[in-house]
Order: sequence, then structure tokens, then C-alpha cells
Amino acid sequence: MSEREGSGPRRLGEMLVEREMMSPAAIYEAIREQIESIVWSLFAWEEGEVTFRIGESLPADTVRILVPMRQVIVQGIKRAANAKTAVARLGRREAVFEPCYRVEDLIEIALDDNEYKLLCMVNGKRTLFELCTHGPHSPADNGKLLYAYHVLQIIKKGPAEETPGSSRSS
Repeated sequence: MSEREGSGPRRLGEMLVEREMMSPAAIYEAIREQIESIVWSLFAWEEGEVTFRIGESLPADTVRILVPMRQVIVQGIKRAANAKTAVARLGRREAVFEPCYRVEDLIEIALDDNEYKLLCMVNGKRTLFELCTHGPHSPADNGKLLYAYHVLQIIKKGPAEETPGSSRSS
């Protein structure tokens, strides 16, 4: 890494921009993609432990990438490889969900047309199985999206419906 006179190490992005090899926008996008790939990889963890420590403030020259957390959750869960794990966390195939969101929540999450279509199918009557198999995406992708909606608390489990002939035992 080269150094400016008297100012310490220089960052690769700065040098690429100064030498007109990349635009500032291209550097920003590359940094964003690198950070996002790290974040998306976290959603593939089956288990793990995270520790946070309060530390010093970030240096003033730190590049900040702002991604709304609710969008990170949706995109991360959509990218997760194992749909079965996510769907299993929602309950049995007979589980019923109902919507519990405000329109402002949906705007912040930035659902696309098909994601919103799946959300609109959640009506307190359709089962998890029906939502997964009849939604706009593949059953696995519908299941992952439903799990994301549940995590974001824009859908919730509806009242348990008993099927004829079933009994609850403790």
C-alpha cells in the first residue's frame, strides 16, 4: 500500500478513483456488494453465537453503507439455502396465519409485486401448506418469504383450528 506524503496508508478505492480507473459510484457499489455478501452469508447459519462490544466510534473516513434492516431480513432469508428449516419454524402444514401490518411497514420493507401478492394471500383462513403451494413463487421460496414475514411481525399465527375428530392432549 502506498502512502501520501505525511498522511499514512491510503485505501485502494481512493487510489483507483484518483487514477481514474474506477468511478466513486463503482467503488461504493463494490464495497456495498462485499458487505452485503458477508451479511447474506450470516443467514445460512443453522446456529451460532454473536457477541457485541461497545467500542470506539468509527473513523470519519469510514464508508457507510445504509440498508434498511427490514429489507436486510427479507433479502437474507430469501437467499438462505435451506427453506425446510425456515418453514419448520412456522409450525405444522395446517398452521394458519393472519396479517398484522400497517401499510407504512410494507413501504419500508419494499416488497415487490409477487412478494406483496403472497402477503395478500395471508388471510387467517389459508394454511401454511396452501400458501406455500399456491403462492406466486416456488413452494420453497414462498415458505422462506412467509418466514420472513413472520420474523418481521407482519403476519402472525392465527387461532389454532381443531380438525374434526382431533383432541388436544397435554
